[in-house]
Amino acid sequence: MNILFLTYQGDMAGSTRSIFYLADGLAKKGHNVFVGCRKESLLFSLVENSNATPVAMSFSGRLDFKNIREIRQIVNERKIQIINAQSSYDRYTSILARLFYKLPVKIFHTRRQRPRSDGGWIQKQFYIKGTDGIIVVSEELKRMFIAKGYPANHIHVIYNGVPENINTLINDNTLESLRKQHAIASHDTVVGCISRKKSQEELIRALKFMDPAIKVLFVGIDKEFLQDEIERESPKQEIIFAGKKDWEETLHYYKLCTLNVLPSRMDGFGLVIVESMLLGTPVVGANKGGIINLIENGVSGLIYEFGNPEDLAKKIQTLLDDRTKKDAMIQNGLNRAKRFSVAQTVINYENFFQSFYK
Repeated sequence: MNILFLTYQGDMAGSTRSIFYLADGLAKKGHNVFVGCRKESLLFSLVENSNATPVAMSFSGRLDFKNIREIRQIVNERKIQIINAQSSYDRYTSILARLFYKLPVKIFHTRRQRPRSDGGWIQKQFYIKGTDGIIVVSEELKRMFIAKGYPANHIHVIYNGVPENINTLINDNTLESLRKQHAIASHDTVVGCISRKKSQEELIRALKFMDPAIKVLFVGIDKEFLQDEIERESPKQEIIFAGKKDWEETLHYYKLCTLNVLPSRMDGFGLVIVESMLLGTPVVGANKGGIINLIENGVSGLIYEFGNPEDLAKKIQTLLDDRTKKDAMIQNGLNRAKRFSVAQTVINYENFFQSFYK
């Protein structure tokens, strides 16, 4: 198949690596895969060193006619059969390119987060009638789209995937260096929150119910994001902000954590949950979005009630107090995470795309 992925984003985010894994994986299986993205983006540089082919494109808005012409050009030159648009601008431009130029392609959108708004009846119909299907990354996300009025038979679930071998990327010297940098001893109890901007204030509010000796480690955000909340709550615990890190360095931070918390109501999947499980760090996640499809509550991790900081503190304390339960969840989490591999995601996309050409 000749496949074109599109995204105007492609910077430091979980979705960037998901698109890269998918494009590279399909290319390795013999398909001709192209990724249209901004030349200055992280994704472009990743794809340059992969089996797929990057294509520099402009994305200035939903009605970017230059981008619409760029899509027409590569579809015609490379005989593209499938367009998979990944973000808001390219969801529009891909549909408009097919409409204006009568391009002989199938169009699919991939949605990775809950719809923040339904965009009104016109946008909904534009997405439904303008695509051959919408791919979502969890069953819970499908439920959300159906609740917004999208027909169930137009929404298809294909879970995200994480490389199973990420443990091999952990370097002991790097770990030791990070311990020294942040003054984290091997015996310290560290509650981690490894994520870009979500609802990290939930964890700050939970700290008043927790042991002051605990250390809290935020990776992916700067202190300024939580400064107001910290001033209001005045937590007694030491709070460490590591800031934004590249992916491989971020993996090492999981190993510094006694457990990892994802306080989010917007994640359609939750890559950090799977990464944490694969690296042997137990997880506590909010009862929102695709998180509930990843964590088997009480088996491979714990689910807390979003908006209830006391419940979050209780779930954290459960893992800290019960070593037997914690060890069981680490093993169960590892087994659970193996179901969400990049290899399986690639197979599922390949089968899905090919089903439209039988």
